Amino acid sequence: MQKRLLGVETNINNWQRKQNQNSNYSSTIPYDLEQQRKESKEFLDDLTTRDQRMLLIQVTFAHVANTKEQLDTDTDSLLSVGRKHLCQFSTLNWQQMDGLNTVLPYGLRKIDTLRTMTTESTAVLMPFKTQEIMDKGGIYYGVNSISRTSLW
Repeated sequence: MQKRLLGVETNINNWQRKQNQNSNYSSTIPYDLEQQRKESKEFLDDLTTRDQRMLLIQVTFAHVANTKEQLDTDTDSLLSVGRKHLCQFSTLNWQQMDGLNTVLPYGLRKIDTLRTMTTESTAVLMPFKTQEIMDKGGIYYGVNSISRTSLW
């Protein structure tokens, strides 16, 4: 992350140097470079002061429908909901088999896209807060501290 921040600072310095060569001494830094600097500093601050970890994650959804029209309608609905929540989705055209192998729970990652997130951001993607394991005839382990139920 420090290397990325250093790269952003280098880009800003190069931009300012070009502006100075053109005798434009009062120009402000472009918004996109300033935004990159701000986001990089916030991410580095999360890693150093808030004890976060950096993770590379991939979230893959699979949805099926009975007809092509229904599939297209569902896809449009998913894309609009994603845009509303500032998420970027893409459809897997010509990669459906790779997408299915990625979604199935046997640990293959056939789609080669990863996103960098902190542990706090990744925890939001977990669907359940507690996990209960019940087994008839199992051994009593105690009470789950979050849900207050007995564990067997």
